[in-house]
Amino acid sequence: MAQLPKDTATRALASLIAALPNGSATRPDPSTIAPRLIALLPGQSNSALPPGKTPLSVGPVPHSPVFAYLIYYVIFLLFVLVGQWLLPSLH
Repeated sequence: MAQLPKDTATRALASLIAALPNGSATRPDPSTIAPRLIALLPGQSNSALPPGKTPLSVGPVPHSPVFAYLIYYVIFLLFVLVGQWLLPSLH
């Protein structure tokens, strides 16, 4: 619905609301509910962008294997240091 023009979306939503079963006798008219709900939808900021993209969206960031190796190295060093610290206390 957010991709439709406002008038078309309002009419479509009003028809969907009208098709709901009557649950309450005091339910407001669908033509008064639909515009309020459509106003809550996100607006179309730039129609030149493909769907799902925003002007501030960024693609996936490539991960460098060097960063992963650095993390593994730091974890390995922590194990070695803890082992060196615990080894004398066992004797």
